[in-house]
Amino acid sequence: MDETLILWDVIEEHLDEAEFLFEMWERAIVAPDYTWHDVERSFGDRLHAHLDAIVIAGEPAARRLLNPGLEDVESEKNRAAACALAFLEMPGEEHSWRVFQALVNAPEGGELRAGIARALEVSGRKGLEDELKAAVTHGGGERVPELWAALATRRADVGAHAEVAGAFTGEVALRTAAARAAVMCPPGKLWRVVAPLLEAPEECVRMAAIETAMTWGVRVGWERCVEEARRGQPEALGWVGMLGNEEDMGLLLIAAEKPTTRHAALRALGHSGRRVAAEECLKWLGDEDPRTAKLAAEAFGMVTGVDASMEGFARPAVEVEEPEMEEDVPDDLSAGAEDALPAPWPEAFARVGEGTVGSLSVGERYWRGQRRTVLLMHEVVRTMSMRQLGAWRAELAVRSRGQEWVKRPVLGSGLVRGGTGAEDAPRVDPQRRPVWT
Repeated sequence: MDETLILWDVIEEHLDEAEFLFEMWERAIVAPDYTWHDVERSFGDRLHAHLDAIVIAGEPAARRLLNPGLEDVESEKNRAAACALAFLEMPGEEHSWRVFQALVNAPEGGELRAGIARALEVSGRKGLEDELKAAVTHGGGERVPELWAALATRRADVGAHAEVAGAFTGEVALRTAAARAAVMCPPGKLWRVVAPLLEAPEECVRMAAIETAMTWGVRVGWERCVEEARRGQPEALGWVGMLGNEEDMGLLLIAAEKPTTRHAALRALGHSGRRVAAEECLKWLGDEDPRTAKLAAEAFGMVTGVDASMEGFARPAVEVEEPEMEEDVPDDLSAGAEDALPAPWPEAFARVGEGTVGSLSVGERYWRGQRRTVLLMHEVVRTMSMRQLGAWRAELAVRSRGQEWVKRPVLGSGLVRGGTGAEDAPRVDPQRRPVWT
């Protein structure tokens, strides 16, 4: 495009709006009151419109706005992400390679690098998985953890590239990303390099290896997960809730009694979908800690369908002065999402609790009062709370040994089913613990 025809104040405003909407999109994909349809309608479609306007301005916009945004070490995370996303909307592999190079050049641990990395995880660019694989195999990115993390997030089959690149013996972030990225490979190819990571001294490495091992159906992965759960590891508690049998729920009940693991245990109980979980959650609805009460109500609703978002089940609202909105997205988005949960009115739950819980059968799993089936798991992904979707996706992937999964939120691509379509995919039965080998 002829640079003299570009209205730069308009293009700069498009970039500002893209930055703002990306921040809102990030908040919404973990929010309790948004579904995927809500996220795309409210933020995703608008974000794409602003990115398209920048793309139309072409190389002049890249030189004047996008390159500086990816080169300035003072760039904030959302600004860097918006610039990277705009580049990734442009056709031609030279634009994705600009983003890769900017990532490699960005200081480690800074917002600039974090923003570029996040854009690579959520961009809807077609063919990005192949471009990422090229970057880590012969493009100089074999030791860049964020590139491996993007491949893992996007469920790209990395083959044996991670082993060849030495990613399983690198720094902590690299080993964590490589362990996650290995999941789409047949276990026979990479088990010998993933197995030692189950004993890694770093918790994040162990948990990444555990998830991959369980997705491969390897029994030792589940055994290590239970060990981590006994130590109170939050992610492991969640897996016990999603994959454990009735007898495994005692571990979660013990964790719920401890202040340090109570919140993780309540979330895990909600994802278990069991009667004993609903009974336990009723005990915590009147807790003096607001977050504990909110999490208990959320978990109770996940099992029974009765939650504090329903009329008459939330505490009467107290008018308070609206706090100023934070300028930046907090590092722990889930904490803000928990604060957004409605506060339960314990008396309302008490009136219906006994009858609601009494309608559930011991030994069965439920989702909002319905018996869980694999058909239900597929049906509700588009209408369920974004806050609960991540665990739902993870459970489906592990139970199917990676053959069925729902993609993480990706800009513009929707939530689609995927998998390798292997003929030996196990029959998914969400009512029972997976059969380990």
